[in-house]
Amino acid sequence: MDDHLKRMLEGTPTAPGKAARLVQDLIEITYEFPNQFLGMTGNGDGDQNLSYHLVNTTLLAIVFGGEIGLSKHQLKELGLSALFNEAVLAKLPPEYRLCLQPQRLPPQIQAMRIQLFHEAAQQALAEPNAGKLQYLRALSAIQMNQPYGEPIRDARGGIRMVMPKGDPLYFSRILAIASYYDMLTSNAADHQAYGPEIALELMWNHERWRFDPELLRAFIAVMGRQPVKMLAKHQRSIDIAGV
Repeated sequence: MDDHLKRMLEGTPTAPGKAARLVQDLIEITYEFPNQFLGMTGNGDGDQNLSYHLVNTTLLAIVFGGEIGLSKHQLKELGLSALFNEAVLAKLPPEYRLCLQPQRLPPQIQAMRIQLFHEAAQQALAEPNAGKLQYLRALSAIQMNQPYGEPIRDARGGIRMVMPKGDPLYFSRILAIASYYDMLTSNAADHQAYGPEIALELMWNHERWRFDPELLRAFIAVMGRQPVKMLAKHQRSIDIAGV
């Protein structure tokens, strides 16, 4: 990823075919033994933060996607989405690349982020023989940073049920969870890394409105920890028949 980001900034990015082979190899390695690979994410420093984040998000998305029933073909496109959607953030100043609250960034940086994710979508659509899964990749570049819903405040001032704002496709919903979890557990310009248990608890108790709640439940179960008391023991998977 270091090499790809360097080449991208120079205007000569790595050929998609090479990345596709690497993602396919990762799928084959992790498919039979997913739990052994969930703890293999790592942290980089300085200029390597984004590279580590992209690889971590790819690994998490592939393992999680396999656990909820995606095919190897779907996992390949999901992995490429995770690898390339946020790679365009390398074009931002380092202090703005990874942040938990992008809405708090300076307006011009927010506008640049939106433009860069549209650029990632265009790159996915520009691939030869683009089909349904490539369109999912393109849409995920736009949708993965959009909140799944919004919290509604009741008459007593409490926060009640999260109301869906739209219907983001499943690539987007999976990537939103994997990317945000890795940012929570990694050092970035706006925060220090949280431990896995605290990260999952924050996602459930404080940031749940960002994510598909059923996918978030499944993700917590897949991570092999249950710091959230609301997670029932029988909820180990979800039905994705309609996606």
